Amino acid sequence: MLDIYVVWHPHDRAGKAVFDELVTHYHSERFSGLAGSAIEVFSRSLPLTPENETPCPIVTRDGQVDNGIDSKIISERRAPENTTSPFTVIIPVIGRHMIRASHRDNSEWASYLKSLCTVRDNALASHSPSLLVFPIIDTKGLNTSVGVISSLTSRQGLVLNDNAYAPRALTRDIGQAIIQRLLWKQAGMLSPSESPRLRVFISHARGDIPATDLTGTTPRGVVAKVKALAEQTRLDTFFDVYDIQADSEWDSSIRERARTSALLMVRTDSYSSREWTQWEVFEAKQAGMPIVCLSALSAGESRGSFLLDHVPTVAYPQIIEGQNPTEGNQTADATDNAIISALNRLVDETLKFALWRCQEIPAAVYAATNSTTEPKSANHPGFDSAPPSPPEPTILLKFIQEHRDKFKDDHHLWLIHPDPPLLPAEQEFLVALCEQAGYDNGQVHLLTPRSFFAAGGTFGRCEPTLTTPILSRDRPLIGKKLGISMALSEDLDRIGLSPTHLESAVAEVAQMVLIGGGSILYAGAPGTHVPDLTNAIMDTVASYTTSMKAYARHSTTPSQVECLLHYDKMFSLTVPHVVLRDTASIERLDRAANHFAPYASISVLDKEGNMNDDLKAFNPWEGTAEDTKRALTRIREALPRFCNARLLIGGKTLRQSPENPNGYIGDYPGIIEEALYTLRKGQPLFVAGGFGGAAALLARELGLGLDLPVPDAALTEMRQCTSYRNAIKEIKESFDPSRTGLSEDDLRLLATTQRASELGTLLAKGLASSPAHCHNADH
Repeated sequence: MLDIYVVWHPHDRAGKAVFDELVTHYHSERFSGLAGSAIEVFSRSLPLTPENETPCPIVTRDGQVDNGIDSKIISERRAPENTTSPFTVIIPVIGRHMIRASHRDNSEWASYLKSLCTVRDNALASHSPSLLVFPIIDTKGLNTSVGVISSLTSRQGLVLNDNAYAPRALTRDIGQAIIQRLLWKQAGMLSPSESPRLRVFISHARGDIPATDLTGTTPRGVVAKVKALAEQTRLDTFFDVYDIQADSEWDSSIRERARTSALLMVRTDSYSSREWTQWEVFEAKQAGMPIVCLSALSAGESRGSFLLDHVPTVAYPQIIEGQNPTEGNQTADATDNAIISALNRLVDETLKFALWRCQEIPAAVYAATNSTTEPKSANHPGFDSAPPSPPEPTILLKFIQEHRDKFKDDHHLWLIHPDPPLLPAEQEFLVALCEQAGYDNGQVHLLTPRSFFAAGGTFGRCEPTLTTPILSRDRPLIGKKLGISMALSEDLDRIGLSPTHLESAVAEVAQMVLIGGGSILYAGAPGTHVPDLTNAIMDTVASYTTSMKAYARHSTTPSQVECLLHYDKMFSLTVPHVVLRDTASIERLDRAANHFAPYASISVLDKEGNMNDDLKAFNPWEGTAEDTKRALTRIREALPRFCNARLLIGGKTLRQSPENPNGYIGDYPGIIEEALYTLRKGQPLFVAGGFGGAAALLARELGLGLDLPVPDAALTEMRQCTSYRNAIKEIKESFDPSRTGLSEDDLRLLATTQRASELGTLLAKGLASSPAHCHNADH
């Protein structure tokens, strides 16, 4: 949905810091409620080959960014519009090394940045709502007035560490710019013209404002501090005392602003019992606007209000009465940080709100709701509602009133909202409320995208359908176990990725397989690899279990829930004995086995490939290098006995040596060896080459990703080793695409995509469609 590219010269350290921060932020739990990988962050810094100076190109719907040398190659294999992201943000981080490298007109960096300016200018000239170029200057005092850098910085961006809140400003300013430039329609802003700013409605109880804050210039109370700090950001604010102009009708002014602003609740002691604060929140909720609460209670509330709950909350630390912290004091910093956190969270919620409206089902609902065409039927087709937050009585009331008025004969309710799902008590109450409003018993569906597709959901012009009940034993992947082979590739940063991308990809694959009723097998151990995919899969299992329990309790009896969830072990961790090098790793494994006992099996594969779940029977591995090599081969040969299909991601391409101590052990990479044994067993093999490494090399050799960049050193390793070449030859002869259940186009997309959501969807589709005889395994 939204691709963010961070571009920097390899010698400018600030670029890597910006990239890491954005990857961590946009891959966090905060944005996980959106369907699929709604936001992806990629890097463009290191060149793909030693012959080049610049990183690989960026392909957008508005053109391509390249160094001129690769232009013809890229244009010939340019991704079609329906596979590129609808929205692209390019963030050049400008440091002195980028300035130096681009100062020469004939340099590759000059060509690369000139093409970036051309793409930007073309998008601006065509009023394209799909591209934003947001320059970041490394530090104050940097001379950006020369050459292409001058053109690049001609439009406002950001200077790192420009003010006291710069460490917290990066994601807020970028998120705000995305909303204002690309997503203004979805965010409810009236026009992209005249530089509109995202407006924050500061909702507060005037009676809780200290008298000195109404007349003085130094803010002491939380409300005045919120206003003062918000005014130091790029955000627009609405504060009723100052912003309602003379002769304006204040009632309608407040209501209109609440319906069209991101609302920050400054919840002090009197807030919940003040009539107008309740109206402000009520108007914002019914309009579906993003809301964040800054909880600043001191003495407490005399009463609460159901209207004010069900929103993200940031705690405001209290200052002991009589203490007036000075500027820079730790307590003052804590209160300021809480306010900045609330403002930042509000921008994030607004970005999520806007992106949710862009996703397929919400976009269709939003278009139908705003259509001026009279409905042809009194029974509404498609989803009826897609609120940007989990439903509650305040939201449902307005929807039910409008829906029952417009579609009198529609007694079925289909509502979809972002994850997480409602908890059982919330779900049961809201379903009962809808049934009281006239919807048929058993025909009220309050779903998230994941639960909808878990139930075999389909939608189109007619009413949605659920082909498979959630947790049904008829789900398409019941009885199928996917083995995952993954290792960090040496070229990960050169292709614009980070270890976090691998974690996200594996987590998304695990989520889709679990939803379909299947299970995951991985040969690793907690804390022994980077990235730690064991913990990524365990976290996914825990999240999935919590969600499915909530859905199951609504659709079945509590006693049946555990039976359904225990149909098969969701995750099998088969740990090679050779990676357990100390007592601590064995003890850590034993604790994990106890913690996840209901849903996962953890066992050790000995040097002969035999499985043993008595973890305490093993001592730390002390074998020689030759012993380790021999054991790994036997273990890899045994893996197909414990699964039905295999996914390859990444993988090392350079052999272990004194200069490369982290290389692969043996005649060829472990991922190639595991692919070989998978095909010998006649099982489906899925190759995700977009994440680089040995999987990319294999995808290219199989003709699935001919344009995938593979380092010359990796190709040389293969060509110089007879057993390596023979293994590749056997794989090419044995690989049968029909076993994957995917079409030729799907296999190519699987082999080249870097998007976790596409990878997960294709894996689930392939496993569900692949012939049953291809899934033989020992259980």
